Amino acid sequence: MGLDKSYHIRYASNGKDTWRVEEYLDAQGRNVFRSWLESLKDPKTSQRIDNHIGRLRRGIFSNSQYIEGSPGLYELVMNFGPGYRAYYARTGKRILLLLCASRKDRQSRSIEAANHYFEEFRTRSGGGER
Repeated sequence: MGLDKSYHIRYASNGKDTWRVEEYLDAQGRNVFRSWLESLKDPKTSQRIDNHIGRLRRGIFSNSQYIEGSPGLYELVMNFGPGYRAYYARTGKRILLLLCASRKDRQSRSIEAANHYFEEFRTRSGGGER
């Protein structure tokens, strides 16, 4: 229901992880974050983004900030290249849901999309808390 369960294989727990990170699937079943990540041409960039997501799994939120005016949404700031951003929400006890990502220059549109995806997720999952 709005989650990509295969994501847990990619980010297998090493015993030190404190948060589960899941990827949002839109109403058509498309994994928005994964599609974006796979569209990047440089494998080193993809790996650096994966490393930032791994930090979230370990409970390291130093590069995250609450998005003012977007209840429940957070922005993961990745200060390399054009300035990548990933948007996520807390959907339960120690569960994070990756919604979408973009470059800094598309930040406003991505925040709007993240709000839409999160609202859609809450509607389909009956509130979002698990």
